[in-house]
Amino acid sequence: LVFVGAGAAPTFATGAGNLSFSNNLTAGEFRCTTPGVMIQFEAGSEYSITNFQVHGASNSLIVLRSSASPAPWRLNVSRWASVAHVDAQDSDASGGLTIVPVLSQNSGNNTNWDFGASGSWITWTGGASSSFTNPANWYPAGAPGPGSLVLIETNGAYAPVITTAVTVAQLLIGGIGTGLVTLAANQPLTVSGDLTILTNAALTHSANGTVATNRVQATVGGNVVVRGAINADYKGYAAASGVFTGTRTGYGPGGGWTSSNGGPGRGSGGGHGGVGGECTDDPSPPYKAGGGAYGSVTSPITLGSSGGAGHYDPQSNQGGGAVQLTIAGDLVNDGFITCNGRNRAGVDSEGIWAGGGAGGSIYVTCNQLSGGGWIRANGGAADTGYAGG
Repeated sequence: LVFVGAGAAPTFATGAGNLSFSNNLTAGEFRCTTPGVMIQFEAGSEYSITNFQVHGASNSLIVLRSSASPAPWRLNVSRWASVAHVDAQDSDASGGLTIVPVLSQNSGNNTNWDFGASGSWITWTGGASSSFTNPANWYPAGAPGPGSLVLIETNGAYAPVITTAVTVAQLLIGGIGTGLVTLAANQPLTVSGDLTILTNAALTHSANGTVATNRVQATVGGNVVVRGAINADYKGYAAASGVFTGTRTGYGPGGGWTSSNGGPGRGSGGGHGGVGGECTDDPSPPYKAGGGAYGSVTSPITLGSSGGAGHYDPQSNQGGGAVQLTIAGDLVNDGFITCNGRNRAGVDSEGIWAGGGAGGSIYVTCNQLSGGGWIRANGGAADTGYAGG
């Protein structure tokens, strides 16, 4: 495919096959994730890109070339760049951000590209277990430490889970393939440099039970870029259990109640930042109040409570999880940061009598927040007359 003449586009995403440009390009996003292709840029032309993502594969590099070597092509990236598994030559990136490629080849004459640590990254293989600290899960073999540059681009047989506090130098999640790549950080995660989460990736924590155990606590010394998700939806206090009437059946400090008036019980909504919804679908009042409010308005770190059970089990109305991000640099969120509570659900029409789960917590401190993504910690919905979180 050949592009002739200057161009401008909000997003430029390449597919299969080689690509050639013969003039300048301005784009909000330039993305190529097709291993093995070659992209040829017109020598002397300028490529002004806001977000630049080029990811090949370890055994099939993406080749970046000038149309008339050694004359350079000019790359100006203004916001963020994520480059891995490329073979670059004759690129002058001096007009924008420094490009720091991962596991890539320097074929020469590249300006403002830092290949110094390119070969030092360790890659998750997930062949032995889900343990983040198990040396057998990494290539080259060895547990990540404070100086490690960490790449998780596929989950392998086991998705990684952090069960003890860890510190690494850089962390990049996502990159190749179409499946979702996840990292569950159940204990504190410190990244002294940058944390990048690409479009097919998510930072999360494991689901909690009846007591608070897991939440994302990430401290980042550089910048955080979210193209995919930091997602703790439905991972707060566990779903309500039991078919008892007139009792609190949701878990957590704001767990919902199950009504006691006339026939099968109906659940009220879980509470957290506010009181959960009152269940008004009993045959007669008094209706069952929602779970109570708790947690901090200024420093929210608590899990969302589950709604009250309906008459029939199983219920699926967990509260939202908790995410705390302490970032010395900037947060660029073009994806999703969510800790939503779950909607009421059940196995049949009567199972939907459960109340919705309460939303969880999102607590972010950073130098600057930008991007067009979402940040949400909503309570779960319910049918009219039943109670939302």
